[in-house]
Amino acid sequence: RRSRVLGPEHPDTLSSRMSRAVLQVEAGLDLERALEDTEAVATARREALGTEHPDTLNALYNQSNLLKQLGRAEEGLTLMREVWRTQAATVGAEHPDTLFTQTNLGLFEAEEGDLEGGIVLIREAHELRARVQGRSHPYSLGALFLLVQLEAAGGDAEEARRLGAMLLEDTPEDSPFRAEFESVVNDLE
Repeated sequence: RRSRVLGPEHPDTLSSRMSRAVLQVEAGLDLERALEDTEAVATARREALGTEHPDTLNALYNQSNLLKQLGRAEEGLTLMREVWRTQAATVGAEHPDTLFTQTNLGLFEAEEGDLEGGIVLIREAHELRARVQGRSHPYSLGALFLLVQLEAAGGDAEEARRLGAMLLEDTPEDSPFRAEFESVVNDLE
């Protein structure tokens, strides 16, 4: 309906189309349709706003995740790397959006078989987050939690325990994540 009234390239139409794609993914519905919507939004935003605009990069990031979910991991990784590099070049390596993408890129890399590469990316993102946002910031803790899990999965129990101790030290007692973190760290023993 927005498309008829405002036109297919109007920012509100594109936002609605992106929201529909995200909802389709979250509900586990038609991922191919969600990918079509996401690609169309990314293309329109690229043409209207440029490749480096945050809205364009957000659409491309969503597209990379959809490609992964559809079994097209290499395409998804390539696109997510492009988004991360562009964010780092435009808004800076320490920007929260760049660090969010970097953390998820690291997880994506690890899931696709490059555990060491994934750990390097997430470790760097955690260090930057801890310095910029603070060690107890939820996103800093989230990146550190991923590192604990990846180090354990990679067989480096000593490093996983060291990072686990750091995680518990940095996590406030009243954090809603404290119990989950404690459970995972205790399982490392």
